[in-house]
Amino acid sequence: MNSEYQQHMTNIGLEPAESGLLELFHESSKVMYSTALKRDLRIGAYLYDPRCVLEASRNKKLYQTCPITELPQPQHLEMALDDVFQNRSSCRSFSGKDIGAQSLANILNALRVTRRGFSAEFEEVPMAMRSYPSPGGLYPVEVYVLAINSDDIEQGVYHYDFDLQNLARVSSLPSKESLRLMLGDHDNICTNLASYAIVMTAVLPRSTVKYESLGYRFALIESGIVGQHLSLAATAAGIGNLFWGSYYDDEIHDLIGIDGVEEVVTNFLWLGDKS
Repeated sequence: MNSEYQQHMTNIGLEPAESGLLELFHESSKVMYSTALKRDLRIGAYLYDPRCVLEASRNKKLYQTCPITELPQPQHLEMALDDVFQNRSSCRSFSGKDIGAQSLANILNALRVTRRGFSAEFEEVPMAMRSYPSPGGLYPVEVYVLAINSDDIEQGVYHYDFDLQNLARVSSLPSKESLRLMLGDHDNICTNLASYAIVMTAVLPRSTVKYESLGYRFALIESGIVGQHLSLAATAAGIGNLFWGSYYDDEIHDLIGIDGVEEVVTNFLWLGDKS
C-alpha cells in the first residue's frame, strides 16, 4: 500500500490491511478503451457460437440422481414495497421456532423464473429468465439450503431448482457443534435457533467465459442482488434474516460438495423466526 493512500486512513491502532492483490485485480479487470475491442470481439464470438448459446440456456446445476423434496406452492407476499424497505433489518435474535416449509417456499419464490423465450441468434434454443438481473442472462449464482432446525424438511444440504422450485438433497449435515464451528457461529446465535441457512455460490466459468475477469465482478454483483431479493422477501413474509460473513470458505465448499475453484461460496443468509 502506498503512502499517499495511507495518509487518508483513520488511525485505529492497527496497520492498514494489505490491499496489493485487491488493487491488482481491480486494475486488471477494469473496462478500458484500450481493451474494449478485444472484449467486444469475445462477446460477439460468444453470442454467435451455437455451443456457447446452448450452454447459456442450461444455466443451472442439475442433481438428477438426488432425492427431491417438493416445496409447497408459493403464496403471494402482500406487504407494500415501501413498507418492506422500511422494515428490513438484520435479525440477531431467533426464537428457535420453525418458520415452516411454506415460508421457505415463499422466500425462495423471489428468485423464480418469470419469463421464457428463445435465443435471438438461434431460435430453437430456449431461454428462461429469472426475477433478477444477470450478466448476459448467464445466471452464475446457485442457491443451496441448509435445513438445520426444520420440522417439515429433513435435516440436510439441498440444492434449489429455480425453475421447478424444488429441493434436491445433496448431503447430510454434520453435528450441530461441527456445523457451528465451520459457520463461524462462535456465539451460537444462529445454528441452534434459525430454521434454515441459504448459501449462495457462483459458478464462475458461466460468466468469465464471456466476460473474462469482468465476469468475476459480475458474479459477485449478482450474488449480492440474489441475497437482497431473499432478504426483502423474508421481510415481506415476516421472517427474520441475517446476512453472515464469518463462515469458513473451504469448509462450506466441502459441506455442499463444490470444488472452491470453478464454483465458490459468495453469500450467506440465515432465516428464522424472530424472538
